[in-house]
Amino acid sequence: MAAPRLRADLLRQISQRVDRTYQEQRKKTLLVVDEAHLLDDGLLEDLRLLTNYEMDTRDPLVLVLVGHPALRLRLQRPVHQALGDRIRLSYRLEGLSKEETSDYIDCHLRHAGGKPALFKPDAREALFELAQGIPRRINALSLACLKKSAKQKTTPIDAALVRAVDTRGGEP
Repeated sequence: MAAPRLRADLLRQISQRVDRTYQEQRKKTLLVVDEAHLLDDGLLEDLRLLTNYEMDTRDPLVLVLVGHPALRLRLQRPVHQALGDRIRLSYRLEGLSKEETSDYIDCHLRHAGGKPALFKPDAREALFELAQGIPRRINALSLACLKKSAKQKTTPIDAALVRAVDTRGGEP
């Protein structure tokens, strides 16, 4: 089958494939869109069109949108209300607590063959505050700390070093 040239043709082709899979195999299609907050309005509208099934009788497509909090705000805008109305489950992942952040650091250190004492308690607290408990930020800051610590040949890592490598204003 030739690739469709028009967006409408592509959407129709995808819908037919999803429907055929559901009818013939009784299997739902799962579509996961990561970084969905980066989608432009046209693509969000296309996703709405893909979910345009008889919602009460069947649901052959499961759409999972993953993104930053800005996505929730965009889906509340009138232009995306129809897509927002189709959302049956919404989940917001919160950052780690101070204790969970410390445990997270320990776990990564253990897996890397390091010792928990590498980060002083005040460094862990600074990591938590600066990263707001968000694992990706904890990783970035911790790695920057480890690099700077190795370069300076100083251990353990303290809060001053964490603040020095803070990417929002210090050396990365």
